[in-house]
Amino acid sequence: MEAYKWDKLEDPKTWIRILSLEPGAVNEPLVGTLESAILDSECRYDATSYCVGPTDTPHQILLRKQDKSYALPITSSLLGMLRRFRSLTETRRLWIDAVCIDQTDDQEKADQIMLMRNIYTLTRRVLIYLGEPDETTASATELMDRIYRAVRETPADLELRPLEWQIHNRIPLVTEPWGWEPLKDFFCRPWFVRKWTIQECVLPPSTTFHCGVWEVEWDFMNVVNAAIYGKGLAVLDHTNYSKVDLQTQLQQGLAQFHAVANFRNAFTTTGRRYQLMHTIYHFQASRATDLRDHLFALLGLASDADSPTLRPTYGEATVLDNCLRYAWFFLARKNNLEVLYRAGVQGHKLLAPSWVPNWYGKQMDFGFEYAQGPWDPLRRPAFYNIGRGTQVEIEPVPDPTILRKTPRLKGVVIDQVRLLANRHLDISPDQVQDKDFLLAQKRRHVEECDAIVSTLSTYPTGEALETALWKTLICGVTLDIQRAPEEPYAAAYLAWRKCQRHEFSDRQDMLSLQQRQQPFREAHDAFNGDKILGSTAAGYMGMFNKSTRADDIVVAFFGGEFPFVLRPRQSLGEDPDLGDFELIGQCYIHGLLEDGQFDIKSSKHEAQWFQLGGEYEVEHPFQPGGIVRSQ
Repeated sequence: MEAYKWDKLEDPKTWIRILSLEPGAVNEPLVGTLESAILDSECRYDATSYCVGPTDTPHQILLRKQDKSYALPITSSLLGMLRRFRSLTETRRLWIDAVCIDQTDDQEKADQIMLMRNIYTLTRRVLIYLGEPDETTASATELMDRIYRAVRETPADLELRPLEWQIHNRIPLVTEPWGWEPLKDFFCRPWFVRKWTIQECVLPPSTTFHCGVWEVEWDFMNVVNAAIYGKGLAVLDHTNYSKVDLQTQLQQGLAQFHAVANFRNAFTTTGRRYQLMHTIYHFQASRATDLRDHLFALLGLASDADSPTLRPTYGEATVLDNCLRYAWFFLARKNNLEVLYRAGVQGHKLLAPSWVPNWYGKQMDFGFEYAQGPWDPLRRPAFYNIGRGTQVEIEPVPDPTILRKTPRLKGVVIDQVRLLANRHLDISPDQVQDKDFLLAQKRRHVEECDAIVSTLSTYPTGEALETALWKTLICGVTLDIQRAPEEPYAAAYLAWRKCQRHEFSDRQDMLSLQQRQQPFREAHDAFNGDKILGSTAAGYMGMFNKSTRADDIVVAFFGGEFPFVLRPRQSLGEDPDLGDFELIGQCYIHGLLEDGQFDIKSSKHEAQWFQLGGEYEVEHPFQPGGIVRSQ
């Protein structure tokens, strides 16, 4: 049969196609018609959300055009979804990206992606297809039903601790990992880790989830998700999942759906949308077949993504081209250093030069790759501003049509890294990293911190060295990003030290110390657990990322709030694309960030231009060792 060819949309920026799927029995051929319509509140359709899966197209749907039918090849997962959603008696109007967008037209794809927000907010509802059931699905859905009923039927005035709640409602305990295997299988379904599915669940007014004949509304899944995290249910324990090769996917699937629920609840109750940079980093571990979609798939969720500069480009535009374009937008168009706070050498291979963020993140530590607390450019403490009184200065680009790989920013060198408490990081890959091992590593880091402090006789601010140390370890702020007061934080720090060294006489003393350490421990672990302490040539202490080395320089850029660590590059001949410095990352230097501690405009500081670059390569995040250079 002749292949189907899409007719041009009258205006792909305002029009969409809708599939009218004709009724039929499960095994009958799929038949439908594509109709064009203006996307507005009068346009009636159901949108769909599913995981594409294998991209080969061994099946087809027959699309009528005038008096003739044409074949459109489709994937196996799309075949399953269309058969599941097809009515036996009525025509269904559906919007499906793979059918309703001309996949051979890069220009149309870009225009339609910019319409996604409206497509999913103006739909009647989104039908979320999780796939067909398997041998554990019935047990998983039955367990979720028990969790849902337990939440709904527990009296509001009945105060139960999580464990008591589980026992009261006969929910499997953490000591019964086999009871959670079916639900772990359920959250390993590919839909839960895909990038495009995020906005498809967050934006619509109504959503229903489908797995075979099983069907539930959003409220059901939202309640189950809240119980999983609020009650600490054992489905979260991916380490006891019998399918070892899927443990990471389980961890990511649960975490991504939890983040999706938070975004959807905020969007539907208050209309809140997050900035694109924040959104990208909140979902940076989710997966996309085309690496470029790690940027494009979230445009519909962002509050600042309407600029033509961010318009998707496919065709010959590579991953690097798009990453540079987005990075330049955040750096130059927004005139702040937000993009730099998200970038830097973080011990992994980079998607682009060091000043461009690693947009797609890693497989592990879902949700914790993006900056948090005082490191988050959207939550900076107002009292920290090392570039106080200045604006970002970027050397103008001679030809704005050419995306330079190396921006030049003005700033001043303020110090140099001298010592780092990072010897505990020198471990062989085969060492077992269980709980006891990790606790031992923390104790070693504390010992290394003490060794650094012992090299200082006084602190430049006049504070006692111990005071400067505990304030540095938490960047001087509380869990809610306020100044950390002497009390209870000084006492909490001492209790934390005793807990680290196991300096308690009995169980009661241990419990008392654990309680007293909480304010300090919460601030440290939430924001700085992945940072290391170091000292500078001028005698300051600071918190740095783990890729920092001795002799790296500390620079304050004009218009910046936190300083940055830069690494001078070796002589690289005449190649300007490699830059003069690698951006290692932002840092905290205790005693330099508050008003009156450092004046970047002082004549004693020599301002200079810093050209940021670094070598780059594209590493596919879900195919270790697979280098992708062209897409």
